[in-house]
Amino acid sequence: MVKFFSERLSVMSQQKEHEFKNLLTATEYQQLQQAYSFTVPFVQTNLYFDTATYQLRQLGCGLRIRLFADHAEQTLKIPGNGDHDLWELTDALPLAIAHKQKIQQPSQVSEQLRHYQITVDQLQLIGYAQTKRSQANLSDGLLVLDQTSYSDQTIDYEIELEVQNTTATAATFQNLLARQQIPQRTVINKVARAQQHFQRGSK
Repeated sequence: MVKFFSERLSVMSQQKEHEFKNLLTATEYQQLQQAYSFTVPFVQTNLYFDTATYQLRQLGCGLRIRLFADHAEQTLKIPGNGDHDLWELTDALPLAIAHKQKIQQPSQVSEQLRHYQITVDQLQLIGYAQTKRSQANLSDGLLVLDQTSYSDQTIDYEIELEVQNTTATAATFQNLLARQQIPQRTVINKVARAQQHFQRGSK
């Protein structure tokens, strides 16, 4: 199990989440847009990193830089105790550093990487994704609708329910899908999908 060195990190940028996800068809994506009151969509660009030997993937972790129109951030995702639990360590990142595809140091993220005996110099870009994201606040949590474009021009669609408490369960999410007559599908995480498309696009 991945060890989490919380005593060395600021609580301000730690967040534990329960996430439930499902891939969608284009038709289901449009259907959900009409079914819920989503906010105006915004665009975010994700750059994913790992070492040449994929040490982070072996640890069950994911590392990304996320760019918005006017700011950026770096996030290290660490698996929690449950199948749908994640710890997210996030640092604000100057846009100039983000555009250089560099992880900021010193930072919470670089400190946690150091505990895994990974240096920033070992990291390399393994994937790219640009996502148009819409969000809706539900009583069960935050409903997220994504349309994502990858480096090989492929597009996919995904729905996600993010919850901050334990009252919403996998059954809550399954019932949401059932009400929209959307079948459950196995989800490969976005890091792995971006990596697959990145490798295809580089051939």
